[in-house]
Amino acid sequence: MGIEKLFKKVEKFFKMDKDLQEKEYEKKQKLQEALEEKIESLKKKIDESDSQTKKHEHKKQIELMKGFLKELEDN
Repeated sequence: MGIEKLFKKVEKFFKMDKDLQEKEYEKKQKLQEALEEKIESLKKKIDESDSQTKKHEHKKQIELMKGFLKELEDN
């Protein structure tokens, strides 16, 4: 799943009200799994990358996704 698409799903999820979030629990689980998979994928890219710019970019994306994961876990 592309990062942009993943961000849109996370953004959409956070805009839902609490009742709707409870009904969407299964989607929340899938979203968490997708975020975790993407984080692992980016970690591998960091290890394999020779470019410091790319490494820095991937690290920023990981931090952003970790923030989304924390928000999902808190809700």
